[in-house]
Amino acid sequence: MFQTKRLTLSIITENDKEHVFETLNNEHTANIIRFFTWPMTQDQAILWCNKAKIGINNKTEYFFIAKKKDKPVGCFGIHIDQENKHRAEIGYWVSQNQQNKGFATEMLQGGINFGQTNLNLKEFYATIAQNNEASEHILLKCGFIYKGDTEVITVDKKQRSSKIFIKDTDRH
Repeated sequence: MFQTKRLTLSIITENDKEHVFETLNNEHTANIIRFFTWPMTQDQAILWCNKAKIGINNKTEYFFIAKKKDKPVGCFGIHIDQENKHRAEIGYWVSQNQQNKGFATEMLQGGINFGQTNLNLKEFYATIAQNNEASEHILLKCGFIYKGDTEVITVDKKQRSSKIFIKDTDRH
């Protein structure tokens, strides 16, 4: 668990399935995150909570639920690169009714600090959908650099054209 100025972020457990579902239950949000499909289902939230448990047990993934005064506002994830243990992919989302309040920036900055301090991470990267201008703005604001385009495979096995951003904390 870690704190930011306004948020408490704690590792997702099976008890968080309702909160995960609540933060994701928006068509736009579900569509821009490659791990989910729309319409959002309780089963997808349960699978995400199970994935969080496996990741924390294996020390390969760390999924956090972000709350402000016990109300869920979003989620943040760190996925450790298995070939370079000092590198990780990050991802985040914010509930539709909590967007445009600075929570994604706060989660991202807090998550990077957590990764550096607790996991000895030196480099972070993010892939975002081509049309995800809000995330692009947040990543640039937090010191990430656009590195080009890439293709990612979504949960329904489709290729999605995406942008990749990198932040090297040894240089920034």
